[in-house]
Formats: sequence, C-alpha cells, structure tokens
Amino acid sequence: MLTMIQGLYAIERNVMNLAPDAIREIRQSQAVPILQKMEEWLKKQLQETLPKSAIGMAIAYTLHLWPRLIRYIQDGRFKIDNNLIENAIRPLVIGRNNYLFAGSHEAAQRAAMIYSFVGTCKQLQIDPSAWLEDVLTRLPYFKRNDDLSILLPGNWKQENQTKESR
Repeated sequence: MLTMIQGLYAIERNVMNLAPDAIREIRQSQAVPILQKMEEWLKKQLQETLPKSAIGMAIAYTLHLWPRLIRYIQDGRFKIDNNLIENAIRPLVIGRNNYLFAGSHEAAQRAAMIYSFVGTCKQLQIDPSAWLEDVLTRLPYFKRNDDLSILLPGNWKQENQTKESR
C-alpha cells in the first residue's frame, strides 16, 4: 500500500507545473491503474480483517469514502490531498489552542489581534516585521485624537507605496 501511495505522489510531483488538462490526462493514464489496485487491495484486506478492529474500521471507512478520495483524477485543478489548506490554517489552530492559556481574556484578545495583523500583512505581501517596527516607532508620536487607522496594514502599505513612487 505504501508503495502505491508513493507512486501516486510521484505522479503528482511530475505533473505539478503542467496545465490542468495535461494533469488530468496523465492521472487518467497513470494514477487510475494504481488506484484500482489500491481499491482491490483494500477490499481483500477488509475480508481478512476483523470488522471491529482499528484497521478493519479504517479500511471500511476508506472504502466508504473511496469515490470522494479518487475525485482528484477527474480534474487537473484538484489536488491529491489537502496539505496546502492544512498548512495554511495550522497557525490559526495553534493560536486558538494557545488562547486558552493566554492568562486572561484581554491577553487572548491581544494575541488574536497580533495574529490578525500578521495574517493581514502576509495576505497583502507586507513584511510583518517591517510593518510592526514602523508602527511601534511611530505610535508614540500619535496624539489621543489622531486617526490610528493609517497604521493598519492595508493603509500602511498604501502610504508606503505612495512614498516610494515619489
């Protein structure tokens, strides 16, 4: 099974820079035979495994979801797994767990705001450390009624682009 999985991922490495139609064609010709062998292997193992055992339940679950698991071969835009999404949300999940131990509700809110600012910077392709350094340098010079929204990452980026174009 591991060898078959490795084969599927080898195909994905070879097609990663191709157009979606080309990816679909290669998957149809190369991945489908591997997936058929995998399904046969799973069905055979299910017959030889106790249904209530952990592996028996895992195989039954996999076969139940099989049509969804192989859907990626139908469209070259689909990915074989959800690793990109998992990696993208990992900081949020870790942060959410850390908020439980922030010390107080206010501290957790502050941590969440920092995560939001850093996430916004990344989304806007701003170096978070450059943004934070500039904001912390300028913040003491703001007066009580000054508009702090200029320091938000989107406004900050716009202001810096304007300065650079001069």
